[in-house]
Amino acid sequence: MPESARKGQWAAVIGSPIDHSLSPVLHQCAYDLVGVEAQYRRYQVEEADLGDFLANLDPGCLGLSVTMPCKKAILPYLDTNESLAKALGVVNTVVMTSSMRAGFNTDVHGIVESIRDSYRVHDAPKLPWESLRQDNSGRKAVILGTGATASSALAAVVSLGYGKICVVGRNFAGPDGILRAGGKLGVSFDPLLWKHFPAVVSACQQADMLISTVPTEVCADLAGELSPKPQQRLLDVVYAKHDSALERAYRQAVSISPLRMLVHQGLAQVKLMTGKEAPFAPVYEAVSEAARV
Repeated sequence: MPESARKGQWAAVIGSPIDHSLSPVLHQCAYDLVGVEAQYRRYQVEEADLGDFLANLDPGCLGLSVTMPCKKAILPYLDTNESLAKALGVVNTVVMTSSMRAGFNTDVHGIVESIRDSYRVHDAPKLPWESLRQDNSGRKAVILGTGATASSALAAVVSLGYGKICVVGRNFAGPDGILRAGGKLGVSFDPLLWKHFPAVVSACQQADMLISTVPTEVCADLAGELSPKPQQRLLDVVYAKHDSALERAYRQAVSISPLRMLVHQGLAQVKLMTGKEAPFAPVYEAVSEAARV
């Protein structure tokens, strides 16, 4: 019997706050579909408590999904990190083995795949996916935020071939922010401060792809100023029961559900932790239903 299928195995999502997390629904549904006998839990873990939490994990732990505020803080506690997680300084997945803790970043995969989905749904067959990277070279992506998820979004739009990138933030200070991630990736972008609001509105209005990684209330005033065209795209990664102000502004354009990103990155975690590949559609349906409750 594979190690991931033995009774007593478990995985969990950690971070703070954690009660809202849909990861337990996602992972448990995936486990049921692929026949993995494991429990998926949630633990509220503050950055200051991270060391003690990791030190007390039992051998049954398959891995951890890591949310804020632990995505950067967890790196020093790991034995090894994949190259992408190391370059970004962001880990959202930890895989446990008998000999080590390994860190990965599946957020980039989740963002890339959710954007790919939008092209398949809205533009196929007139825009085959194979031509997307070339077509994107003259397109502009704008990222709202400078934290861990924004760094993952930066890697995603680079992977998708967007030729013009702007990042909007309150400040760009600190050694572990998006400027560091851009340097590690060898990518340059235009930094823009929120306080220059008219310029922020202009940049977003011109964006072919807008990715928001900031709390939804931060964007209320911005959303009121935007009139996106039908082919402009939005991914607001913060999921909630109701549409955000930005999502409402993009109703006549292409608004990508944040749940698609969540499920894509979560299924990548399942594969890393168990070796099993679960189908997207039934897991997405289960997560969407749970989000409506």
